[in-house]
Amino acid sequence: DFPGCLIERANIREFVAWTHEPNNDETQALADDYIAMAAVKVSKADLPTPSVLEDLSKDILVIGGGISGMTAALDAAEAGYKVFLVEKEPQLGGFANKLYKKIPARTYNPIIVDTEIDKVIQQVESHPNIKVYKSSRVEKTEGQPGLYDVTIAGASGSETLKIGAIIMATGWIPYDANKLDYLGYGKYKNVVTNVEFEQIAKKGPIARPSDGKDAEKVAFIQCAGQRDPNHLPYCSSMCCATSLKQARYVRQNDNAMAMV
Repeated sequence: DFPGCLIERANIREFVAWTHEPNNDETQALADDYIAMAAVKVSKADLPTPSVLEDLSKDILVIGGGISGMTAALDAAEAGYKVFLVEKEPQLGGFANKLYKKIPARTYNPIIVDTEIDKVIQQVESHPNIKVYKSSRVEKTEGQPGLYDVTIAGASGSETLKIGAIIMATGWIPYDANKLDYLGYGKYKNVVTNVEFEQIAKKGPIARPSDGKDAEKVAFIQCAGQRDPNHLPYCSSMCCATSLKQARYVRQNDNAMAMV
């Protein structure tokens, strides 16, 4: 059997071609020296003895019980892996619990559909390959890939698990709209965030927070605080689609018009 091989890289591009005068005897000699040094290094080296880890764990830890974490847990569990799902809140679902509707992932007909988050939660909590830890947090992680020792702290105490891989699905945090005082948030009751608008729509007819009357005209302000070096220099990647979805709420609301 072929015993293996050793590979050494002589960096001629950065160390010679890109940094020294071309068509020069000294430059050529420098390249020759680098090649010679690499050859000598290989000739004096020995094949390493492979370090084969035993008792590797194939169990998967998913941190975060929102829709991303639950989807990851279900996919892994369906593939035959044992999954431990940790959620800091007393129930699964994350922000999806606060949504009125969602935009379909595969088809846009109809434009908005029910979140069906309760259905996903039921699938996760009833799956034989998934163990759910609610009101819990990861207290400590030690070891290395394939051999993690993860301590999970919950209401009933702490438990240490042997984990092979960890999936981070810890979700997102809405930007503090109080920092956007120039838009009137916090000053005018009818200025709300898109998360708050979801809750308004979920309660029933879309009404103004100030007096409970129907919202006849709604304006959506895009990139509020985003692409702004004083706030968030990046795009959230979700507020445009969310505004289109919420504009649909307004259009479907009785006696309402949307100005987007």
